Amino acid sequence: MTLPEDDRLHTHFESLRDDERTHVPTFRETWDAAAERARTTPHVRAPIPRIPPVLALAAAAGVLLVVGLVLRSVRDRDSARLFADSTIHVPGVAPSITTWTSPTAGLLRTSGSELLAAPPALHASIVDRVVPAPVQPRGNTP
Repeated sequence: MTLPEDDRLHTHFESLRDDERTHVPTFRETWDAAAERARTTPHVRAPIPRIPPVLALAAAAGVLLVVGLVLRSVRDRDSARLFADSTIHVPGVAPSITTWTSPTAGLLRTSGSELLAAPPALHASIVDRVVPAPVQPRGNTP
């Protein structure tokens, strides 16, 4: 079902399309005109804008300053994280071999590692595994 207004709009747009087709050049005409313009128009490149040397030097110094500050903050954060785990840190002194732990030591502690430990002895008590054995002072033997 179409309304009379729809029919009128349809015929109006059809006449507009027909009018436009009479004024539009063919593709060949457009291509030939572009080729002619390319042959007759001199190829002049736009001038390259020049930056004053002082401005370029100031921009380079600014970039270097920002990069330096970023690298410094990253290095400080990494070194703070690195030495946060150590017990005592004296700048310029290497940590003792007894306090040093390898960076991958945490990877050795896996979940379920207690299941892989040696089984208790048959005569051992469960209490012995929970309560540490008393330390005997040296020199006092029963």
